[in-house]
Amino acid sequence: MRTKTYYQLVRDVLARNIETGRLPAGTRLYTAAVADRLGISRPPAKRAIEMLASEGLLSALPKQGYQVGGPDIGATAVRENLHLLDLDLSMMTNQSSTPLAPRWGEVHDRLKGQLLNVIPFGTYQISESAVAETYGVSRTVAHEALARLDAEGIVRKSRTSHWTAGPLSVRMLDEAQEIRILLEPAALVQAGPDMSREELLAIRAALRNAAADGPALSIPRLAELETALHVTCLATLKNRKLHDLLIRLQLDHIVNELFRRHVTTPDDRDMIAEHSLVIDHLLIGDFTGAGESLRYHLHEDHQRTRARLKVLSLFREPQIAPWLSPLN
Repeated sequence: MRTKTYYQLVRDVLARNIETGRLPAGTRLYTAAVADRLGISRPPAKRAIEMLASEGLLSALPKQGYQVGGPDIGATAVRENLHLLDLDLSMMTNQSSTPLAPRWGEVHDRLKGQLLNVIPFGTYQISESAVAETYGVSRTVAHEALARLDAEGIVRKSRTSHWTAGPLSVRMLDEAQEIRILLEPAALVQAGPDMSREELLAIRAALRNAAADGPALSIPRLAELETALHVTCLATLKNRKLHDLLIRLQLDHIVNELFRRHVTTPDDRDMIAEHSLVIDHLLIGDFTGAGESLRYHLHEDHQRTRARLKVLSLFREPQIAPWLSPLN
């Protein structure tokens, strides 16, 4: 049961983010932008902003809007995209019977996961309004999430301005893999010196156990090994933009998981041996050798994944989300 009015909850959420620095001094705030970021209507956002201004946490700007901090903070007001700020919204979620809508980033991740599970099977139209309704967000948030997926090449706008996705083609897989082969080995060479030896030993032990248990890996076992090599081993990479790009380009594990679910469990001995070679080079401090071994693995694994994708394209799609419609 609510103990505060809705606008008071919004006021508290904004105040906490100002106090913790998640809303930095000088950030320009508009009622519409705040309402959209929090997934609420404008009246409570307007009331909350006015309360914060009266308390001195915000100051009115000469033309329109407000800025974080008083008028004498000495900072030039900056118009930030509030969807790109990592705001803490937990207070409102915990105290309100109607939790705040997810950020566009959370919606993006959910959309991406569901899309990647179906696009190997065909082409789909995406309803932006249905996405907003399904996840309880505004159309602006839904649009932003889809726009990000567009930038990643997962969705696109048709000639009639409809969002579409699929099919996950061999060409799409080839293009993603081409970038990975160019960048991921070099990234591993950079990250290698900062990796934990204990973590590498644990990865090697997991690979040896997988090899001993049999040639075919379950979906969870495969995910564990793939994450160890392609995520954990890059975790110390200092260039976070490069790190995030490489994570987004990892489409092969989607195909391999779907192949196991809908077709059969393949022999994974070659993959395990390739992973082991990379880890062995890292353990002896041969980072260049680790990079070359990873390059070889990416090439070989891509050939296996291409063949599996062609088989998957012959199957019917699984159950799809309510915001998706198959296109013939």
